[in-house]
Amino acid sequence: MIEIVYKLRDNPNTIKISEDGAPIDFTSCTRMTMAFDGLDIVADTDVDSSLIDWSQGNGVIEFNINDLSITSDDRLDVLLVAYDQLHPDGQVLTHPSKRELQFKFVSA
Repeated sequence: MIEIVYKLRDNPNTIKISEDGAPIDFTSCTRMTMAFDGLDIVADTDVDSSLIDWSQGNGVIEFNINDLSITSDDRLDVLLVAYDQLHPDGQVLTHPSKRELQFKFVSA
C-alpha cells in the first residue's frame, strides 16, 4: 500500500493492520517506531508521541509525519515496529523487504 504524505500540511495518513483477517489489538502497545528504508530518519513515539497514534483501536494506526525532513520524491518502504510488555525488543509489523507499506512525500 502506498500512502501519500503532503509535506507541511495537516493531512494524517491512516492504515489498518490485521493478522489472519482480524484487526491487531494495540491496547497494550507502549511504543512504535518507523524507519524509512535508505534514510537515516526514524519516527519514534518515545521521542515524539504525536508522530504515530494507535489509540483508535480496531488495528488503526494514524501517522502524523507531514513535518518530517524528508525530501525524497521516491516511494519509501518502511520498517514499522510495535513494542509492548510481551515484545520488549519490538514486533515487526511491516518490513521493507515485503513492500507492504510505502510512503511518498509530495509538496502540496
